[in-house]
Amino acid sequence: MTAVAKGSPADGILNCNDVILGIGDKCFDGDARIQFAKAITVAEQMTNSGILKLIRWRAGKTEPVQLKLTVMGSYSGTAPALNTKEVAEVITAGRDYFLPSGNRGTAYEGRTTDQLLTGLSSWSPAVRKRSAQALGKSNGNFVPALLKLLASSNRYARYGAFEALGYLGPKADAAAPQLRALLKDPDPWLKSMASLALPALGPKERKASITDLLIMAASPTSTDPRWTAQRTACMALFSRYPGQHEPNPIAA
Repeated sequence: MTAVAKGSPADGILNCNDVILGIGDKCFDGDARIQFAKAITVAEQMTNSGILKLIRWRAGKTEPVQLKLTVMGSYSGTAPALNTKEVAEVITAGRDYFLPSGNRGTAYEGRTTDQLLTGLSSWSPAVRKRSAQALGKSNGNFVPALLKLLASSNRYARYGAFEALGYLGPKADAAAPQLRALLKDPDPWLKSMASLALPALGPKERKASITDLLIMAASPTSTDPRWTAQRTACMALFSRYPGQHEPNPIAA
């Protein structure tokens, strides 16, 4: 161990210069990084209550210790087969995402405003994304309708509204107060989407968002053990992922 973060599951159990020799009652017999990562995945399952058992070496003494991780749920390599209705919904959702010409989503630009707003509430991320992109290219004041979606109880509608506000760019400046307020929402994904919409706004609103995003980046919560919201706040402020074109960082 070269460092132990204060407040982490290892705090008080592992120290610098400790050596992790294995998992459970068995020493590593292969790539320790892969075996350790797999052990974390298993420990995070509900059936294991987040308990990660390790073999620790410290100052010449070897002993078992355990860390208490956040339970993330169980994973499966398979999924239930779709029924006929669900298959039809998937095909409909994917239609027009790509055109035979290779142009992405241009078919959505021929849809009416009502169709695009309805698409923002779709269960399908593809439909929400293409609807948001097309709305961003359309003429008109869509902010009131999008704020109504943001205030709804439909999480898909809220996700779609965030994307649309981002594609509207400075035309969505009037929604900046609501976007900043949602940086405090308990849903990590809503907070993340709000933080990624703010860099698309005009210069004044971008600058006004810096303090709120810095606070969000420095404020981990128990509902977001993987720091998803903190990561997106940093992307909005400083640097997007390599290879991505959005967002345009505010403080870079």
